[in-house]
Amino acid sequence: MARSRGPRAVAGEKSLSTRRPGTSPVFKSGRVCLPVQREQRAERADPTLEELRAAWEAECVERVERAETRAREEEREALRAAADKERERNRRKMEKEARRDQAAAEQTRALTEELARRHEEAIRAQIAELSGRLGEIALELASRVVRWVVERDSEVVGRTLAECLDEVEPGASEITVRLNPRDAAHLRAEGVTRVGARALCFVEDAEIERGGCMVEDGGTTLDARIGRQLDRLGEALALALQDDSETDEAAPKAAAVGSEQIADDPGGAS
Repeated sequence: MARSRGPRAVAGEKSLSTRRPGTSPVFKSGRVCLPVQREQRAERADPTLEELRAAWEAECVERVERAETRAREEEREALRAAADKERERNRRKMEKEARRDQAAAEQTRALTEELARRHEEAIRAQIAELSGRLGEIALELASRVVRWVVERDSEVVGRTLAECLDEVEPGASEITVRLNPRDAAHLRAEGVTRVGARALCFVEDAEIERGGCMVEDGGTTLDARIGRQLDRLGEALALALQDDSETDEAAPKAAAVGSEQIADDPGGAS
């Protein structure tokens, strides 16, 4: 089997010169060298082991870089997700704490209002009780003072009778006066038997305290007994204490209403 040795020498030539495709034959030492068709392997040469290794290393480096980039992106995404989750958790925690604080504040406000209401009711009850006691004490004191004065001043019944006679109708010819026997004796001794043209008829009544009297003029009766006058004084005192208590209760309410109006219309308060 013939072996291929590459270019052959033509016409017994010892050596030939190669030429590039498309060029003329090369003359060397007076001989003609015919072109030999060779496979052009310069550009299509198989890669060597070093080239394969270099390519493999470059691809590995590229893959490692892509993996590291992807890992960094995944890490950033994980950190971002963790931060979002932490923010959401903190937000919910703050909302829960805010709701708890609001509930506690509402409970505290309700408790405070209830305590204030009970305290106010207790104070009102105490004021009412003290007012009643004060009225009783004042009435008892006034009663003792009046009776003390009546026992030492015989002219008290005369002044009481004069006040009653001022209210009697002028047409009556006789006026009946019921009074204590000691006061009747004093008035008779003083010569008090008439008021102008009207005669006074004294009727002694031991149940009537000194200093007081009852005047009867036809169908009209004026009760000026000391006990009745003290009763009227007690009623007036109780009514005055009640008015003061209502005024004290209305003052905070009026102040609260005024504050609300000022808050609603700040310009009107100036």
